[in-house]
Order: sequence, then structure tokens, then C-alpha cells
Amino acid sequence: MKKLHLVSACLLLVALTCVLGISAIAHEHHTGDWSFGISDGNASVIEPKPDDIEPIYLTPFVGGLFNGDWGIELWNLPDPDLKFVRLLFTSAPTGLVIYHESELVLGCYDGYTGPGFFDLSWPEPGIYHAHLDVYATAPGDYTVTFKLVDAVANDSQHTQIGDSKEYAVEFVTIPEPSPLLALAIPIAVLVLRRRK
Repeated sequence: MKKLHLVSACLLLVALTCVLGISAIAHEHHTGDWSFGISDGNASVIEPKPDDIEPIYLTPFVGGLFNGDWGIELWNLPDPDLKFVRLLFTSAPTGLVIYHESELVLGCYDGYTGPGFFDLSWPEPGIYHAHLDVYATAPGDYTVTFKLVDAVANDSQHTQIGDSKEYAVEFVTIPEPSPLLALAIPIAVLVLRRRK
């Protein structure tokens, strides 16, 4: 009987450790939204700071896809430094597509190609905060580069702002839990129920 208790405790511990580990990978590194503003007369990424840029994680989705969310916004809401900026993608890795509200923004899918840019503007009508849905067709690391162009300041003169330097954002897929883990959880639950 003690052996059964020990085995069930070990199974439960392994299952919980794996589940919590996978969950931690997915949520611990959530980096928040990227904020765009003005720095030294040019459009710029204000947040995250260069040393704080981390990958955006993509988790398993239906149909063998991996999915994640990239939040972007104008800085200093509700009074941003920018009235308008275009996020112009300068690279599009194969196997990665980006959508906004079902509109293809970057990459190719089903015979369609996204325009390769996304506009942020303030005030309404416009989008000053958006979430871009990112999909990868296979496991791996995907790097996308972009520049902020055609920027206009949120002032009475609508001052033209210089283009930004090129930035890179990395998207990294997280693998699905192993089949053994999927089996370990119900087995551990059954063993624990039988103890009662």
C-alpha cells in the first residue's frame, strides 16, 4: 500500500511539474505591448527598451498552427506624441503570417499577400492600440524586422517626423505537452481517487 502511495505521489508531482513548467514558459515571458513615440525627432520604439526586448511566444493552436498576440500602441495615451505612424515590415519569414481582425497584414496565405504595413493613428477615427494575431505554420524561431515611417506629430502643425531605425521582433514557438504528460495526469487522478 505504501508503494502505491509513493508511485501515485510521484506521478502527480511529475505531472504538476510539467504542467506548471509549460505554463510558466507561456506566461512568464509575456512582454506587454510595444509602444511607439518620438525620440530625438524620429519615430521610435519607446517600450520595450532595447535591453528589455524578449521574444513573443506562440503556443499550439488548431490545425498544427502556433498562435500568439503582439500588442502595439501609440505612446502616452490619451495624449500621444504621435498622431500617425506606419509600421512598415522590412522582412517576412516564410511560415509566419500576421493578421489584424481577420485582415492579413504580413505574409502569404491562401493566395493572398498582406500589404506589409499597419497604420496607427490618433484620435478617432483611427487605431491607436491594436493586437496583431501571429500564426506560425511550424515550430521554430521567426524574426520579423520593421521600421516606423511617415510619422506625424500630434501637434497643431502636424509636424512630419523622421523615420525610425530598423527594429526586430522575434516570435518563438512553444511545443505541445508530450503524450506521456497527457496520460500521466488522468492516471495520477485515478490513483488518488482509488486511495479514498
